[in-house]
Amino acid sequence: MIDVTAVSIRVQWIRGFNGGFQQTFTIRYTDVVSGVVKEKSGIEDRVVGSGQMITDDITDGIEPETEYRVLTLWAAFPESLVLNIWISHLISTTPCR
Repeated sequence: MIDVTAVSIRVQWIRGFNGGFQQTFTIRYTDVVSGVVKEKSGIEDRVVGSGQMITDDITDGIEPETEYRVLTLWAAFPESLVLNIWISHLISTTPCR
């Protein structure tokens, strides 16, 4: 997590080795108190070369003064070679507006 506002969470991660295949990523985030889980999927591998950073913003359903657990999931394609691995687990509280 690199930036948190009252209504957004910016996450950044280093993509894993892709074996030469295009990767897509899903970010799963949970309101720690209510337990409501949301996902942002279809995030494309937008960098070239192994070990580079990917950044994305979560805005859907983010509320002020709320604690969120954020997990980032990656998948390597084609579908016959799908690999799902949780690569990070972060907890943060959004500030007041």
